[in-house]
Amino acid sequence: MNLKLIGILTFLFMMLIPVTSAFALVVSSPEPYDYNNGLLDDDNIIKTNNFPIEYYDNDLSTRKSLVYDPYYVEFNYPVDLTGFYYNFNITFPSTKILIHHYDDDGIRIHNHSIEGKDSSSSYDSLDIKRVFKISLVRSGSNGNVNVNEIDFFGTYDTSDGMPEGNEPPQNIDFNVNETTASFTYDLPTDEGFSHIEIHANDQVYETDKSSFDIDGLSADTEYEVVFYSVDNEGNKSKGVTVTIKTDKEPEEPVPKDVKNLEIEASYDRVDLYWENPDTQYFEMAKIYRKAVENKTSFNINPFASTVAYAAEFKPIFETNGTYFADLSIEPETDYEYKVTTTYQGLESSGVTIKTEVPKAPIIDLDKLETPFDVKDLLTTGNGLLLLVGGFVLLGLAFMLVPRIIKLIVGAFSNSPAHGNQQIKEGRQPREQRQMSTQPRQAREPRMTTREPRQPRESRV
Repeated sequence: MNLKLIGILTFLFMMLIPVTSAFALVVSSPEPYDYNNGLLDDDNIIKTNNFPIEYYDNDLSTRKSLVYDPYYVEFNYPVDLTGFYYNFNITFPSTKILIHHYDDDGIRIHNHSIEGKDSSSSYDSLDIKRVFKISLVRSGSNGNVNVNEIDFFGTYDTSDGMPEGNEPPQNIDFNVNETTASFTYDLPTDEGFSHIEIHANDQVYETDKSSFDIDGLSADTEYEVVFYSVDNEGNKSKGVTVTIKTDKEPEEPVPKDVKNLEIEASYDRVDLYWENPDTQYFEMAKIYRKAVENKTSFNINPFASTVAYAAEFKPIFETNGTYFADLSIEPETDYEYKVTTTYQGLESSGVTIKTEVPKAPIIDLDKLETPFDVKDLLTTGNGLLLLVGGFVLLGLAFMLVPRIIKLIVGAFSNSPAHGNQQIKEGRQPREQRQMSTQPRQAREPRMTTREPRQPRESRV
């Protein structure tokens, strides 16, 4: 029984060998249980691939950001896609990743959009026939887009070759601005080459040059441009699609206001400080001022409200700096300032600030000045003392010398010798002297005892 079964199985196996060989050119990618063994890993089918290696290295720990230039892969044979695996990280909800599929004429036949999420990983099933090119495009400029892994799965037939015709332009490059896209490329080297046909913006352009400009495009708009080569017999090559996006319109040169306006006031000056805007549309700051006078109209009611009368703003200064000192103010006056910025005749709306100037002091010690300093004061004082010192001493002498003399005489009068004499002789009391009637006796004439001086003999 077992031998019979083995024989039957052997016969069937031998019968299947030629059948399998008949389909030897049909290759099918394995069922994608994970992100391995996809079409990007198959070098036999890849014609052109500018995907970064981090996108399909079968390693989720490596990644690379998706920029605005589209990445694409072209196949040698048409592929019937059955699905694709992706692992993306998109940080802004409105940002998307667009996957475009093209046929052998470069015509987009299918789109797949992946919305922005914090992280996204999935395998999506597809059913798209005869795909020759797949491109990966970022839509939206907000946030970051990182690709950890992506690969495509499906079947292809190596017997189904590329369509005959001229080779399309190679190495296509471009530069864009708001309204123009400039392309450069390598022309085909076929002897029968005639010209390049370019499809863009619902128009068809022809040129035999290796560069071409497309004008009249809309700003901040995405376009798909398809390039074909045409031979002398009118045969057209397969198309090569390039996705471009024009630049945004430049900002209007609108001046922006200053920032962090501050004010300091005293009775004789007002100082303004600010920061100029961080923009190229700035020439200078312009300062305006108006006085605000508070008045109360006559009213019997003592609690009548105060009405503020303000003049119009008047320009007083222009500067490209960040400081201004107003020295032409009046004390006890309220002022309002406005600072604007200007650029090529345009002016910003401006930033305003108010202040109250205080009353001026009776004596401003800060402005008090003397014609002399401490050194001058000491020098002048010493000179004056030297000038009047003699007169002062002379006056003191008139006042003090009599007192000193009297003091000396009194000291001698009170000495012991003079004291005994007064005790012996004594003076009569004033009463007794007044009562005495005896006349004083006349003094006898004194007799001299000296001999008269002899005259000197004359000398011979």
